[in-house]
Amino acid sequence: MTDCPEDLYLIEGDPQSFDDSVFSVDELEKAVVVKIADRQWRYSRFPEVPLFGRAARESRIESRHAEREVLSERFATLSFDVQKTQRLHQAFSRFIGSHLAVAFESDPEAEIRQLNSRRVELERALSNHENDNQQQRIQFEQAKEGVTALNRILPRLNLLADDSLAESRR
Repeated sequence: MTDCPEDLYLIEGDPQSFDDSVFSVDELEKAVVVKIADRQWRYSRFPEVPLFGRAARESRIESRHAEREVLSERFATLSFDVQKTQRLHQAFSRFIGSHLAVAFESDPEAEIRQLNSRRVELERALSNHENDNQQQRIQFEQAKEGVTALNRILPRLNLLADDSLAESRR
């Protein structure tokens, strides 16, 4: 049976309106046996690509199902990749949006210069204050020495106030 042709069709009438349910059919693993009459049988091996009939339809349906499975798997993978890309795009947009605002803020170097000039002014004022404070301490010490000297002179003040002593010295 291996040297017979792949398929031999004896069809009476229009081949497009062929109905294979008229004959009794036994399907084998890779072939089909069709009983045409009591003494006529037809053995046909299934071709690699069936051309028509139920086997062709089933083969096409099976290949389409396999294609659909591959395509649905590819679609799922691509959908996941698209979602991942969209999330990355959103995160990147948020990052750019938050950091782009820095470009429109005031110049930090100008603010640093302004703060440095303010610091110099405050240091100068502090230095002036310390100088004034030191001068006031010196004046306080001088006043304290003056008060001490006055306190030493105070017991003898009545002698200074006595005019008779001043006349006797003359």
